[in-house]
Amino acid sequence: MSIFSAVKELSKRYETNALGNGGVEFMMDGYSVEFHDRGLERLTVTFIARMPEKWKKPATARKGWGYEFLQKKGTSALHVKSDRNTWYRLPSIRNFFEDANSVGFFSAFEHTMTYGTSMGGYGALAFAGIVGANACLSYNPQINLGQSVRSWETRFSSAMQYSWDDPTFNLNDQIRDVKLPVVVYDPYYKLDRKQVELLSGGHVIKLRVPFVGHHMPDHFRALGLLNWMYSECESGEVDKHEFYRRVRERRHLLRYRNVMLSAANGNIHRYNRINRLLPQEKLLGDP
Repeated sequence: MSIFSAVKELSKRYETNALGNGGVEFMMDGYSVEFHDRGLERLTVTFIARMPEKWKKPATARKGWGYEFLQKKGTSALHVKSDRNTWYRLPSIRNFFEDANSVGFFSAFEHTMTYGTSMGGYGALAFAGIVGANACLSYNPQINLGQSVRSWETRFSSAMQYSWDDPTFNLNDQIRDVKLPVVVYDPYYKLDRKQVELLSGGHVIKLRVPFVGHHMPDHFRALGLLNWMYSECESGEVDKHEFYRRVRERRHLLRYRNVMLSAANGNIHRYNRINRLLPQEKLLGDP
């Protein structure tokens, strides 16, 4: 089935909006999914990150993760957006992906990649299997927020209202056939590290970036690394040596200094040493 036919079939099953830039938006309970056709060579499926709980706007009012970036690259994109922080657990979004798969939407593309951070990083891993992804790029994802981790996972209490036990969201199963699953995280941010340790697949590439905290993409954006990291995953192979060479440049960022100061935990000797080695007036960017 052609991509045109697949979109037409999905439009029969879901309420849609025509977007001004030639895209189409599918709407369902709790979510909207934007599709932008920029050719059949590559498709990137992105998942929006967790938003502040006070954010009350509908999914249709949100901007898709990486929209401008993928538009500039000329890559076809499917942007998954949510009304609230559901961690993509509502049945409606799973049903949409199953419908899209059944009408041949994903098989129309030569190469498919999933992409996201935090809650979106979870989504990128959780749906990589059903879209037949060749690659997955997930920044500091949550892997499981269910009862089994509540003895140590103290964040995201709102996630407890959702089921985390169904086998379709066993992330180790979902990424089993993904050729290049890449997870980037801070090993010294304890809860993120413990989440990533729940991934047991031996083929998962786990890239460690110490002392940047949970807001990994902000550091990568400041370093000009987001495009490079995406392109490496898209190409099918990550140059680890070059990756670690590039991330060492984070020591020139003001936000890196501030994370380090926070990690000092009030230790005056560590605090003074960080101030001496990372003088604020010589660093770049926003805190």
